[in-house]
Amino acid sequence: LAEQEPQVLARAICVLEPKDYLNSCLTGRAASDRVSMARLADAAMKCTDGRSLFDIAGLEKRLMPPLLSPLDTVGEVQAGLGGALGRLAGRPVLAMANDTWTAVVGLGAMRAGAAYNISGTTEVLGLLAGKLAAAEGLLTVDWGNGLSQIGGPSQCGGDTLLWLLDLLGAEATRPEAAIERLMARKRDSQPLLFVPYLQGERVPYWDPALRGAFLGLNRRHGPQDLAAAALEGIAFLNRSVLEAAESAAGVRAEEIRLGGGGARSHAWCSVKASVLGRDVVVPDVEEAGLLGGAVSAWTALGAFADLSAAQSELVRVARRHAPDPLLKAGYDRLYVLFRQAEGAIAPVCRALAAAGPLGVAAP
Repeated sequence: LAEQEPQVLARAICVLEPKDYLNSCLTGRAASDRVSMARLADAAMKCTDGRSLFDIAGLEKRLMPPLLSPLDTVGEVQAGLGGALGRLAGRPVLAMANDTWTAVVGLGAMRAGAAYNISGTTEVLGLLAGKLAAAEGLLTVDWGNGLSQIGGPSQCGGDTLLWLLDLLGAEATRPEAAIERLMARKRDSQPLLFVPYLQGERVPYWDPALRGAFLGLNRRHGPQDLAAAALEGIAFLNRSVLEAAESAAGVRAEEIRLGGGGARSHAWCSVKASVLGRDVVVPDVEEAGLLGGAVSAWTALGAFADLSAAQSELVRVARRHAPDPLLKAGYDRLYVLFRQAEGAIAPVCRALAAAGPLGVAAP
């Protein structure tokens, strides 16, 4: 914005998330929360040379809004707002946080030692620790109340499965049903590996040039083998993120709280349980973020002593998927091959990503 429309930036009071802008319209106060703005707040801090990233980029510190705890009150709804909003005058408006934070509350995983997996268009996996911990390629964010989150978003997930289902000509209006049908079919005795980096990868590699691959294809492999390998490959990436987070934090999560559209697939839940080697727990909620917002609001209003008590009371479990011991042993062996494979093919993937179309002269 500073480069393309400096006149707009010159008039800006501060930078806000969409929720914060709506809160400012309701209350007349511009503020945000420390979780959503964590990276911007880091950019405003001075480095060892006495300058911040704001200074280096030539940005003014006034662009940083006041930062609150997610459960802090921004203000009260102003009087004189039109329509139904007029009836809310005087009601408190909370700062809250981003969608991942509220979803983790809605999954009942906002506590030290808990791990979560939000399985949507892409996967998000993280571990909650009672101390700040860092690992290469993972994001560490102070989530308040003595908790830090280590993990982050991948670039593969449900969208990867939709790509595969479309490629296989499978009905994808209800992808979980298509996956269940494919996973019910008998697989070939030879395992198949899938490296799921179709659009590059975020955690833990942050490399836009990585690409995907099926490895070990034989003439007998069918659609069910491709589907199973895709589910497993995404779960293997989750495992690499979880292992790095646990090693950095010095804690092992006893279970994984799972939400998002991917949680509807019982087959994928079972794969994840066996790949990760621990129970995958699916709470009884379709939209964990909405429940997390309600749980947080009740806590902020004093209905519960803290988020832990509120989660215990309001978050209920629908299903628990335990690891299959035999599958876990097999997945442990495949995981070693997966890690070897992704490293081995990375240089080729980067070269292909940089290559131009065939039949066109190189510049």
